[in-house]
Amino acid sequence: MPKPVNEEMRRLNRGVLAASERGQCDIAQSLHGTLCQTLGGVSLMVKVLAAELHADNPVKAAQLEELGEVIDRALEEARHLFTQLQPVMPGEDGLMTALARLASETSIQTPCDFECENAVLINNPEAALALYRVAAEAVKNAVDHANARRIKISLVDPDGVIALKVSDDGRGFVPQTASGAVHGSELMRLRAQTAGGALTSESELGHGTTVTFTLPKNEAQA
Repeated sequence: MPKPVNEEMRRLNRGVLAASERGQCDIAQSLHGTLCQTLGGVSLMVKVLAAELHADNPVKAAQLEELGEVIDRALEEARHLFTQLQPVMPGEDGLMTALARLASETSIQTPCDFECENAVLINNPEAALALYRVAAEAVKNAVDHANARRIKISLVDPDGVIALKVSDDGRGFVPQTASGAVHGSELMRLRAQTAGGALTSESELGHGTTVTFTLPKNEAQA
């Protein structure tokens, strides 16, 4: 049973996590403001040159088109890295959008569904980011360590509490020996507690795992 985080410890943990996220945000802004824009400009220039060369030198034009494709792939990778560093965009619906994207990207490798029947709006950026980071870590565990065949992310807000659940049908684990078995579990729990919520994990060997992050609605308000 994890010990509750007192207010002073919570404040310190929040400061450490916030500093880490600010560093990632700075890198993300540099990517978006310089690298992505530069790659986009170069890609456009290459395509224009290829079009101009096409009639007189189709071979050179084809080579330029291939170079343009390489640049476009690099631009796509840079944009993907930007979303990993700054996954939740500003706005009350930012978390829902980020979780939907997480499910879509995960489905490229493992089928993943996102369920949110009613809009769950959060205007506290720190709370939204904590919820997202926990979801991303739980999904990563399901894909990398649980051999899951299907994953479900759900977000609801019943009775004054926001509840995020990540369920999978993977190998599961024995709860009594869970320490060290669930990768990143301590960080997930720390994020949940620092945000003012709680993290629970239910699992049965051979029958999957469900990670639940509950957060009082008042903690989700800036």
